[in-house]
Amino acid sequence: MKDGVADSHPALVGRQHEMAVLWSRFEESTVGRLQVALVASIFSASIQRILTVVSCLLHILQVCLRDFLQEAEK
Repeated sequence: MKDGVADSHPALVGRQHEMAVLWSRFEESTVGRLQVALVASIFSASIQRILTVVSCLLHILQVCLRDFLQEAEK
């Protein structure tokens, strides 16, 4: 919270290891080693932040795959 306004992205308090693992899996998937990651926990602001980041990463991957497939069709 800054100046009485709630931060739109909760902090990753104590979740750095989980985020590092998820990021590693994402990087592996970008070079063709597709992975499935299950995120489970008692719901908290930190988990919400991780899921938000994962959602953004999946969107980036979707755009990259779409562009790749469009180039492959040419």
